[in-house]
Amino acid sequence: MEPTRRLELLAESKFFNHDVNRANRDIRKMNNTSIYAKNTGLIILGGGLTMHHICNANLMRNGADFSVFVNTGQEFDGSDSGARPDEAVSWGKIKMTASPVKVKNNSISHEKKLLTGIKVATL
Repeated sequence: MEPTRRLELLAESKFFNHDVNRANRDIRKMNNTSIYAKNTGLIILGGGLTMHHICNANLMRNGADFSVFVNTGQEFDGSDSGARPDEAVSWGKIKMTASPVKVKNNSISHEKKLLTGIKVATL
């Protein structure tokens, strides 16, 4: 689909689809909350669009102070979830002074791994 057609569809949906307006409002609220926060931390279970927007909100405040990613993304698949945390540091989504942790796991049933990651990130 052409980029101009995508913009037309987005403009049309803003008037006819209230869910788009709600999503835009939520993203704007999340960005503003992140910008004015004293500290921010990320515990992201999974990936995809949600992970992208949460990390971007922290990009607007020069990076998150703490981060733990739990997902099954691999580096070679080219996805946002598969990237190592140092990639987010290079984009400014995580501060250079942070100690980001990535836990490769497909479920949150392994609380010990998650808690270990949080402990390492806060040291």
